[in-house]
Amino acid sequence: MISDKHAEGTGARSKGFTLIELLTIIGVLALLAGILMPVIAGARRSGQRTACLSNLHQAGQALGLYADDNVDFMPTYIADSDAMNYAYAEQLAHDQFCQCQLNKKKTPCWLNLIKPYLKISKLYCPADNTPTDLRGISSYEFKLQFAYEPNRDQVETPSKVATVWEEWAFHQAERFGEYDSRAMLNILFMDGSVASKPLARATSTIFGDGPDLHFIFSGDGENLDYAGEDFVD
Repeated sequence: MISDKHAEGTGARSKGFTLIELLTIIGVLALLAGILMPVIAGARRSGQRTACLSNLHQAGQALGLYADDNVDFMPTYIADSDAMNYAYAEQLAHDQFCQCQLNKKKTPCWLNLIKPYLKISKLYCPADNTPTDLRGISSYEFKLQFAYEPNRDQVETPSKVATVWEEWAFHQAERFGEYDSRAMLNILFMDGSVASKPLARATSTIFGDGPDLHFIFSGDGENLDYAGEDFVD
């Protein structure tokens, strides 16, 4: 039988980690976390972007079905008597009909009109972290021009005309808006295609005073070649 003293003398060790070994393990784990976290975050952002584009694709299908049932007309803004007397009627149409912002009168917006054709119950971008009490009924905005001029047959280049887009650059670190040329927005085009587009490439940015997707670019002079197109490829 070996005594305790003899075991100590022959170099028997305890089962615990030494301080140096523990610090080494912690360092390795921290290094792995530092490597994996950006990968995981990137995969999450990619998944959110894909889901967002899928939302827009389904919105495009619903808009197409709505137009098929309404003699090629898109959702149309019909102002009530209060709106007609409103000093900023166009702003009201933008806020309540196109952006579906919360309002006490619950004025119908474009999304209300296409809901019977939607396969999903909600139309929110998964990266939209707007507080619930400040959020409208959608993360996406409908083109203001179509609210007044809804006939889709009048669009000559449907693959170049934005119909619905994200209200904010939800997939970027900074919350750029639709009037900021630094924004990258997911966009649904009139032909049903979807894509992520930088507003720096919008015709209104390059040839105008800044990004403005609310109206189709009309072109002027040397820019006339881009008339009817919202983006320069």
